[in-house]
Amino acid sequence: MSSHQLWWSWSAFLILIGVFVIGGILFRSNTIRLPPGPRPIPFFGNLFDMPRNHVGQEFSDMVTRYGT
Repeated sequence: MSSHQLWWSWSAFLILIGVFVIGGILFRSNTIRLPPGPRPIPFFGNLFDMPRNHVGQEFSDMVTRYGT
């Protein structure tokens, strides 16, 4: 690749990243507010917050803690 092609490739890549970042910021600010709940972990979400035993009691405790 010549330096001119490399420059265009990097420019297109940076513009694309900028569009995704700005779009993510704008989209996040216009989303519906969700009810309170456990904070998600990146990539895993709330996987580790899911109860393994006594599911009904665990969800009842979450309702008491975070509201309905």
